[in-house]
Amino acid sequence: MYKHEGAAEGTDARKGLTVLIVDDDTNVLSALRRVFRKAEYDVFTSTEPAAIAERVIGWPDLAVVVSDHQMGVDMDGDELLTRVMEVQPHTTRIMMSGTHRPIEGVAHYFIEKPFDNKVVRLIVEKGIDDYLDRLAQEKK
Repeated sequence: MYKHEGAAEGTDARKGLTVLIVDDDTNVLSALRRVFRKAEYDVFTSTEPAAIAERVIGWPDLAVVVSDHQMGVDMDGDELLTRVMEVQPHTTRIMMSGTHRPIEGVAHYFIEKPFDNKVVRLIVEKGIDDYLDRLAQEKK
């Protein structure tokens, strides 16, 4: 259900944060795990959006959720990201799809499939920065 890539050693503010990637295509998840193999933050992947929708409620330091739109299971990406928005409002939400644009306001960023690994990495890094900015703003 879940696969985890451990965080690399480092002192960056990103250490200890989590990026969650949800897609029903295990080949896509494998490719993205390789993209984030040396990340300074934890990367979890899952093929089960409904299970993730329940787990995000108390997930600490959930900086970014990347979700495919059409997963052919019990929940699509719009539904998952809406749930994340409701229970983790600081978390950056990113939609991936080759055929669908997210409902307005559900995703902060959109990645078109097929994707370029460098672009995905840059968008996720920007999403982490946005998450940290939202947390800092709340503390003011």
